[in-house]
Amino acid sequence: MINAHEFWIDPEKFLVKNNEPIVAALRVGQMMKGVSYGYYPRNFKRFEIKNKEITPLLGRIGDKPAINIPPQGDHLVTIIYSTTKNIVTYNDWSLFEKFLINKSLNDARMEHLQRNFPKTQFKEIYSRHAKSLISSGNGSGNDQEVGLEIEIVLKENPYTDDMINGLTIDLLYKGSPRAGNQIEIFSRANNEVITRQTAFTSELGQATFKVLPKTDYMINSVIMRQPKKNSPLVEESKLPVLWESLWASTSFRVP
Repeated sequence: MINAHEFWIDPEKFLVKNNEPIVAALRVGQMMKGVSYGYYPRNFKRFEIKNKEITPLLGRIGDKPAINIPPQGDHLVTIIYSTTKNIVTYNDWSLFEKFLINKSLNDARMEHLQRNFPKTQFKEIYSRHAKSLISSGNGSGNDQEVGLEIEIVLKENPYTDDMINGLTIDLLYKGSPRAGNQIEIFSRANNEVITRQTAFTSELGQATFKVLPKTDYMINSVIMRQPKKNSPLVEESKLPVLWESLWASTSFRVP
């Protein structure tokens, strides 16, 4: 089911020259392999690029790959993408349960069972909130919070900083640290071997993990909450809308 798949920004090159354009795809899939999606404004709430400032990322409808940005000079460039809300129907409890277990959303699983929610014919709202960090020229700069509802922020610049003690990330939900949430760390070395590791955020909403050189990374995290009852998707649904998931991802490379 598409709602159980990761969403991320996948640049053709994470390191570009200061006079070189940036080209990247929007992808949905698993284990850093997935389908490329085009540029369709109806699908996103935010589509922006951050250099020194945040500006809209413009394209032509249907462009694939969806991202083609002119040269950005010497800077750490951030691409920002936030989808509109979508909805999925579950007719098989085992699929929903498998998704909850995979993402360590155990509280939602227990609440669903304890409240005797239906196991079939129910719906879930979901939205995606993605970032990608690209080194243009010297890649100078730092990752910063950009105000996504759920967001991953890197504490180090993977292109310029010494990460001998690992890379630390902040997981933020509505701007506040999110403690005890699973983080998935997908990595792809130059030999195309893709691995998945997991960690959990601390009381400060942080997680630290080792990174390897010459490796692409995609960090993913999901939270589950009760949907707002006055949401149009809830009010217009003939089936009960029981859950809302928010997905955060960020992609980058360690040179």
